[in-house]
Amino acid sequence: FHLDFMINVPQGASAYYNFQGETNPGAQWVYNVFFTSDGLINFAEGGNTSMMAATFVPDEWTKMDIDVDLDNNVWAFSVNGECVGSFQNTDNNLASLNLFPTAGDDYYIDDVNMSYSPDLVDITTDAMLTLDANVAIGVVGGGNPISGKVTNIGSTLIDGFDLTFASSTETFSDMIEPGESVDFVMEASSDISLGVNAEAVILSNVDGDEISCNNISTIVGVSIDVPRGKKYVAEEATGTWCQFCPRGDVFMNYMNDTYKDLFIGVAVHAGDPMDVMEYSMGQSNLPFFAGYPSILTERSASIDPLSLEADFVAKIQEPSPAEITIAALFDESTRELKINANVEALSTIFPSAGLILLLTEDGVTGTDAGYNQVNAYAGGTNGTMGGYELLPDPVPAAQMVYNHVARALINGFDGEDFGEGMTAGDTKTLAYSFTLPDEWDAEQIHIVAIYRDADGTTPTGNKATILEAEMNDLSSTIDPILAANTDVYPNPFSESTNVVLDLQEAANVSIEITDAVGRLVISRDYGMQSGKSIIPVDANQLSGGIYFINILAGNSFTSKRVVVSK
Repeated sequence: FHLDFMINVPQGASAYYNFQGETNPGAQWVYNVFFTSDGLINFAEGGNTSMMAATFVPDEWTKMDIDVDLDNNVWAFSVNGECVGSFQNTDNNLASLNLFPTAGDDYYIDDVNMSYSPDLVDITTDAMLTLDANVAIGVVGGGNPISGKVTNIGSTLIDGFDLTFASSTETFSDMIEPGESVDFVMEASSDISLGVNAEAVILSNVDGDEISCNNISTIVGVSIDVPRGKKYVAEEATGTWCQFCPRGDVFMNYMNDTYKDLFIGVAVHAGDPMDVMEYSMGQSNLPFFAGYPSILTERSASIDPLSLEADFVAKIQEPSPAEITIAALFDESTRELKINANVEALSTIFPSAGLILLLTEDGVTGTDAGYNQVNAYAGGTNGTMGGYELLPDPVPAAQMVYNHVARALINGFDGEDFGEGMTAGDTKTLAYSFTLPDEWDAEQIHIVAIYRDADGTTPTGNKATILEAEMNDLSSTIDPILAANTDVYPNPFSESTNVVLDLQEAANVSIEITDAVGRLVISRDYGMQSGKSIIPVDANQLSGGIYFINILAGNSFTSKRVVVSK
């Protein structure tokens, strides 16, 4: 089967088309092509696993060719007459071409040619090169390893091969039987340079190799320039009952593994045992919420998990209004977690901006049926999806491990307002405490602090494990001098108590009261205080139980455990 056509993607726009594998549209995606606004073409199989990459010039006509040998399962691609590479498709079927422009992204197609022949072509000797990653995204000056596999799709033994990248050739002596593959890792690496750049890995020195276009695989390096303080916030709408939500799990894990500290991922479960209702309801009430599965990116848009990486590359290069650092102190015996989030303004910040503080947990498992994951990808019906196609529907709880799970909103869905404006260079510290339930694994907990702008968007944040946060040396961690000079009496109390401070120097004082699970109950700023001060605290609105009175005096912080007896 052969298809070629011309495509023109306007400047600033993106494009997408796919091949369907069944005559009934929408039943099976076997091949997807994405054109991004920065000049990248990403070729992926049905499960959106990237298989090939190339570049194009926006606003210019680009010729696209695909040649598919269905008998031998060889899918070969060319751009402007130059071979990009080939792969073997998990779903080796063809039914139709689906031109699918997304809203606001028009593109143009012309000069479409198609041909088909039922003749079988026997292949005696052929080696196919497949790379593990065809798109290398990173910070300028960084490098990415080159690895993949060479597959023998002929009928004779292959007794070694060469691989060339950037004028450097490496020799491999592996013997490959027909139908088998060998993995490789090159000594060379692909360097990230400014912009979008393509360079090919070339397979050679296979005697009698009959197909040339599967001896090449292109790596496209996409550089990202990350401004100071910038992180990318992705809140996934998911649930164990949601049949297509496994793709959210796959792409969230991929992004976290690939971009590490730059990516702040939160899996917000709804309608299952991991549901934090305040979080899931707040998310679903946003005007742009697009249902399940979807990813809320920086609370400015709702996208399909398939578009997560492209959205990340675009947004991670935007300026950040602030830089956030996290410090913590964890008492293993009481499981009380003290948290300080320090915000440094990098530009003007309005008083109504604020900070959202939450906890996530990796490695979450369960035993009851609520932890079974409904799986539309079982059996490969909807293509490959990170291994879910090999799992049943539903996936039993015993086989499921959930990551990035939102466990607690410590200060609410919209967080806490700063209450005062900030200019570049100003800092502000917010202090909280939370008691971890016994069933949570403290080693798998992430503290997540998200900056919320005055317009409700979340353009940056930070995350840290408890151990990482405890290693931060911040002046805003618990101050032993302030702790020694602070008292609360009476304790226990029913109607009111007093916070007694003896400050060595004048400082702005604020007090927050949180309940035993870290929810903010009372917050008040008392302005500048000096020397010995007695601050009354009214408990009429508090029910009986354990609370924490958190005192922030300038950059010094302490917390007192109290009991309200009613």
